[in-house]
Amino acid sequence: MPKVIDVQHHFVPLELLARRGITPGERRNLIEGGIPKLTLHDKLYDMDGQLGDMDRAGIDLAVLSCNLGWDAPLEECRLINDSLTEIQRRYPGRFTGLAHAPVLEA
Repeated sequence: MPKVIDVQHHFVPLELLARRGITPGERRNLIEGGIPKLTLHDKLYDMDGQLGDMDRAGIDLAVLSCNLGWDAPLEECRLINDSLTEIQRRYPGRFTGLAHAPVLEA
């Protein structure tokens, strides 16, 4: 039977939320430069909740990226990548991560 893979799946490490002054459980629209960037909510860091949603939707594997990491500096990319490694270890075969790199740094 073929696997169902979600390639547009997001997460945010709790430590990254804290660095941005965001409290877990808080729903917030993140605005940068006057432009809405994304909505932060608890499902972004609740991997057990995401796993439950995946099971209900019949998704076997989710490819994770951090929506706060698309233009992140090196230090934050390392934090995100370390978090992805831990998620993959904790949930083998259910999540895989896209590595984040500081592509906008000169």
